[in-house]
Amino acid sequence: MQHLWYALIALVAYATVAPLTEVATQDLPADSAALVTNGMLATVTLAVVTVFLMTFEG
Repeated sequence: MQHLWYALIALVAYATVAPLTEVATQDLPADSAALVTNGMLATVTLAVVTVFLMTFEG
């Protein structure tokens, strides 16, 4: 059942990508916005994996 919450959080987060990217590209070039958003995605993914591994490691 815990996986359902992760899926719902991911769904909501992914649904906000398009509107936020549209707002960001009004002030920044598309390449810069893509670099920032992909960097944020990689950082959050690394944090989630690290917390997950630390939780089930010990």
